[in-house]
Amino acid sequence: MANNPWSHLYTPRAGEQRLGDALAPLGEAPFVLFGIAEDLGVRANGGRPGAAESPEAVFRALLNIPCNDWVRGSDFAWGGILDLHHASSVDTVDEAVHAAVLPWMKAGCVPLVVGGGHNNALPLLWAASEAKGKSVHALNLDPHPDVRDLEGRHSGNGFSYAHSRGYLDRYAVLGLSEYAVNAASLERLKSTNGWAFETFESWAVRGETSWESALDRAWPRADRSIWARNRRGRNHRSTLKRPNGERMDLASGTRNGLPRRTDRP
Repeated sequence: MANNPWSHLYTPRAGEQRLGDALAPLGEAPFVLFGIAEDLGVRANGGRPGAAESPEAVFRALLNIPCNDWVRGSDFAWGGILDLHHASSVDTVDEAVHAAVLPWMKAGCVPLVVGGGHNNALPLLWAASEAKGKSVHALNLDPHPDVRDLEGRHSGNGFSYAHSRGYLDRYAVLGLSEYAVNAASLERLKSTNGWAFETFESWAVRGETSWESALDRAWPRADRSIWARNRRGRNHRSTLKRPNGERMDLASGTRNGLPRRTDRP
């Protein structure tokens, strides 16, 4: 696609098509690639700057991926990079991100967001809730739960703010680090109705559980079946195809009709 706004992020190569050559127009693909160039929320949480530079770096790699049997550019549209380097507050970031993604979510598209701090969980959940007209659920694969106190917006309390404002209902954290969660956040996870977590150490170190059972706690199979039926109704794939031709059913948790392995942590 000539003269596109992302052409500076990839290098075309004669005789082959790359993801950057094949992106669909906005509104014609189920997924929207979207960057948020900010790290104000991270710095407000006492973290290191740098997340603002990640969208360009990630998209330079992503858009150079070759299209083939497994990668189709028509699945993705370009939503651009929202430059918030000079935002004056995290509340300003929240408003800008919410305004950017809401039209896509109302149209049934899923933004794939790169960059910014986890403070952006709040505006994303806000937009998803507004688009759906109800509270939504969230699955977070993260050593940190980001449910700190409502002490002013930063990257460590996006989910607690989203819950307090009615955007977030059920919430699950998989891979929570036992060495990276404070006592107040852990108590909030344990005491909030509909919230669940599984620590990284419990399944990957001590072998007390499996990834599959952790996923079942976070996203019950009955709910996954409903989700998959809805996705089929929208003509979106509800299975993942591996290079060897094997398909993973997202609803039942099986591979080619066979149960998934549970003999490994």
